[in-house]
Amino acid sequence: MSDRLINQTAEAALLGALLLDNKLILEVADRVKHSDFGDALHGRIFNAMMKFQAKGMRADAMTLRPLFLHDQDALEGQYLDELVDSPAVVAGAPAIADQVADLAGRRHARQVMIDSLKALEDDLDRPVDEICAQVEAAGYEAASHTIDDGSSDGGDMIGFVEARDDRINSDPGAAGMSNALIDEIDQGLGYLETKTYNIIAGRPGMGKSALAGSAALGYALSGHAGLCINLEMSKEQSGIRLAADAGFALGVKLTASQLRKGGLSRQDRADLTIIREKVKLLPLKFRSLQPDTDIRRIWSIVAREKALFAARGHKLAFVVLDYLGLCSATDAEGRVIDDTRKKMNTVSKMVKRMASELDVCVIALAQLSRGVEARQDKRPMMSDLKESGDLEQDADSITMVYREEYYLQQSEPKAGDKDRESWEAEYQASRDKVDLLFVKNRHGRSTAKQAKFLGDFVAVRSRDVDQFSDTPHFAF
Repeated sequence: MSDRLINQTAEAALLGALLLDNKLILEVADRVKHSDFGDALHGRIFNAMMKFQAKGMRADAMTLRPLFLHDQDALEGQYLDELVDSPAVVAGAPAIADQVADLAGRRHARQVMIDSLKALEDDLDRPVDEICAQVEAAGYEAASHTIDDGSSDGGDMIGFVEARDDRINSDPGAAGMSNALIDEIDQGLGYLETKTYNIIAGRPGMGKSALAGSAALGYALSGHAGLCINLEMSKEQSGIRLAADAGFALGVKLTASQLRKGGLSRQDRADLTIIREKVKLLPLKFRSLQPDTDIRRIWSIVAREKALFAARGHKLAFVVLDYLGLCSATDAEGRVIDDTRKKMNTVSKMVKRMASELDVCVIALAQLSRGVEARQDKRPMMSDLKESGDLEQDADSITMVYREEYYLQQSEPKAGDKDRESWEAEYQASRDKVDLLFVKNRHGRSTAKQAKFLGDFVAVRSRDVDQFSDTPHFAF
């Protein structure tokens, strides 16, 4: 039975067109590879043509014949003549190449699904989520066949700037994402754009998750669709943080500790219902995953959610990933990478590619090394970024979070101590403040800003926000 995912006629027509016009080889070189051909002979012929092209040699039925004189499938070279004599639509070669690549992706996805179904029955030691992740990754690979649009001259490059200006004039949101809750992010990083990889880093207790959560809420309030992926907290834990943060934006004083403790009053439940109804209207979705989830599976999930957003008329603009250190990765052979540094390098490279290929802004959290704690001055530096080599290199921006209040709390002198008075002055000056250190900004200069940290509400806000105001801070 013939395989409907192999179009041998189209493959032959493509090869015939390339043999007739070698200029087309370069045009399709980034669209299809030799392994994409369903007919093995066609793949060998295409591979030979690519080698000749790389050497600057003419690739036609005559010059390629010596390579296939002993190839029975190629009829000892006569098949090359048949390819040239068969109908070959030169103008349609790029479109045919796209179909060959698409069918190859579909065949690969089909085989992975077949193997996965078998594994579900036979390989009972293998985790189900790992098998499902393999299917998701294959599906994304089949759908994400990209085409290199080639090089551009200087005039073309300036044209991209003109096209960008046209987009912004018709849609101001095309200039990037503005944040409705934290002006200091916009001031420090500018409007974040899609295809960028942005890291928020800090030691535990500094408030990096609170910053990321409030930033996500602020972007959603500005109309930008987002997806928050958490590998550390359950949906319930994330829900508590969201309710406290969003409630504060509405002027509702439901603290995270109240929500965690439970036993809410009738009025508190009524307020919580209002928060729920309002937040549900925002273009914001959440996923809680197990620690050590493979970054390829996360990529697949983002791709799927992007498609679901598009079906509802929204463009997925940003993804928050909390956090990088809890992602796992595999090598080219599918083996889990155990070495921490190699794993982080692989994860970082994949996140950067995901941002670019899926056209989203990624905001990823990262942990700083314990070296911070050993210094007297605990303000973080770039060298504190765990496995900093590739993370620092890959990221478009790095924001470090520092709260002096946290460290002062750890060193509180006893009552009556001679240092108590000076400590008290420092502590009061640091209350409810968080320093945002924009140590890397590929699209601007490095700077630092100070925002307000609202610990009771697990939230970060612009510095001028009044924590105890009874009026809503934002109208949803």
